[in-house]
This record gives sequence, structure tokens and C-alpha cells, in this order.
Amino acid sequence: MAGRAERQFVLFEGGEDQAQGIVPLTPDFNNNPTPDRRLRVGYLSSDFRNHPIGMLLLPLLTCHDHAKVEVYCYVDVPKPDTVTERIQSCTDQWRPIFVKSDAEVTGWCGRTGSISWSPLPVILTATAHW
Repeated sequence: MAGRAERQFVLFEGGEDQAQGIVPLTPDFNNNPTPDRRLRVGYLSSDFRNHPIGMLLLPLLTCHDHAKVEVYCYVDVPKPDTVTERIQSCTDQWRPIFVKSDAEVTGWCGRTGSISWSPLPVILTATAHW
């Protein structure tokens, strides 16, 4: 039976053409190692509004213990509504990303060295594609 490394190699064998031009990210683990620090969690969605995803996320966002978790929301909503306002009231950091470039958004999330100012160890994307 093939080991894990061999299985991963076989899985990606022949994908060299698809990987052309992709630059691997170099992890920069310069975060604060203090165990009692607040965990930064980011949510990225275009559905922070009157939408099934927005309605499903609202109870989750209201339950975070803000003494232990710092909640960031990256919001791709062109027309905010009352649900958007309710979700925003549950967050510590609200970042509208509508009309922002991919580079700006990844920089905000701490995934590149360009404009990184708030690296997030946990980022969840919440979208619905039918």
C-alpha cells in the first residue's frame, strides 16, 4: 500500500501545466505565541445580507465570546440591508471589500506581504453556489 506522500504525488502527477505561474506562499508565522491572546477569526462572504447564508451565519456570529475571539468580516455586499447591519453589530472589524482588488483583500487578510496589517490564523468563506 502506498504511503501518504506517494498518494499525494500520484494525485498531482501530470498537473504541472496547471501549476505554471503559481507562486507558493511562504508561511510567515510571526504571530503572537501567547496562549491567552484573542484568536482572530475572519469571515468572507457576499451573503452578509437578507440571504439564507446571512441568516445562517447570524446566530454563529452572535455567539462568539469577544473576550476570546476577535471577529473580522470581509464583506462583498453592494447593497447592505437590515441583516447586514445586524451582522455588522456582531463583529469587531468590518471590512467592505466590494470593488477591492484580490491583492488588497489578501493583503488585509495577512496572506501576502504587500499591505498585511491584520494576519488572521482562521478565515472562513461563506458562500452558496447553486
